[in-house]
Amino acid sequence: MNTAGKLLATTGAMGGCGGAYFVAKPLLSPDKQITTADFNKKGVWKAIFLTHKEDANFKSTFSLTGSEAVDTASVSIRDKCKQLVKDNSKDLIEEWCVVPTPKTIEARLYLDEKELASDDDDRQNLFVLYKEDEGFINAIKGGGSDFTKNSNKTDAKTKIETYCSGKMSVSAEDPSYSNIKNWCTKPPRDVKAKLVEDGIVLIGESDTAGWADKYEKLKGESAFLTAIGVSTGSAVDKASEGSKLKTWCTTEYAKKLHDDGVYPTNFELSKTRCSK
Repeated sequence: MNTAGKLLATTGAMGGCGGAYFVAKPLLSPDKQITTADFNKKGVWKAIFLTHKEDANFKSTFSLTGSEAVDTASVSIRDKCKQLVKDNSKDLIEEWCVVPTPKTIEARLYLDEKELASDDDDRQNLFVLYKEDEGFINAIKGGGSDFTKNSNKTDAKTKIETYCSGKMSVSAEDPSYSNIKNWCTKPPRDVKAKLVEDGIVLIGESDTAGWADKYEKLKGESAFLTAIGVSTGSAVDKASEGSKLKTWCTTEYAKKLHDDGVYPTNFELSKTRCSK
């Protein structure tokens, strides 16, 4: 078996190594390998499409027009690259199936495996998460003066959508990238998702003792007892009262961050009451 064949046999036509996929180079440089984009990720294939969609050879190779929706095109590109690896089409793989240098903010976000905020819930959640940030408010309102942290959520979502849409085609090297990554990508959907993102260790659903112990720690707070529906802090059945706390937490977990009174007030209560 020749050198290239041995390399392919070792890694397999689509063998994995640390999350990346490799295919051997021609015999002229047998020790050099091509690291393809990760087939297990989504964003990188979207970035490949955005980076090359104007290139006629790229469109011909992948049977694309360049006007496809990025989600659809990226899947087609990934699947074609898998086939190119199987076929050992080294030149095409090296040209089109490797991590690209992003040209735009949007492509860079995809390379960071970020999903763009895509609906009203996303944008209203972003508003409540960042409205105390003066930089966020100033950026979203642009040259206008009719947007503040006290603006209603309906107006906010529209302005956020406009701001973010205008930033997607900006150079990937724009110094505001880190802010755009925070302000324009999909945030946690609900209270539980935000708690998990923040690294809060929650009491397990089946951890009866954990719920009972948390109840014991908090039962001296009248507001806590009222919230979970307990009339006294000296209940005989600690496990039963712990179950009421679990019910309260389960209800709070499902609330959207932009629901009235949820963020930051009830979110902070959930962090205290529902964590280990």
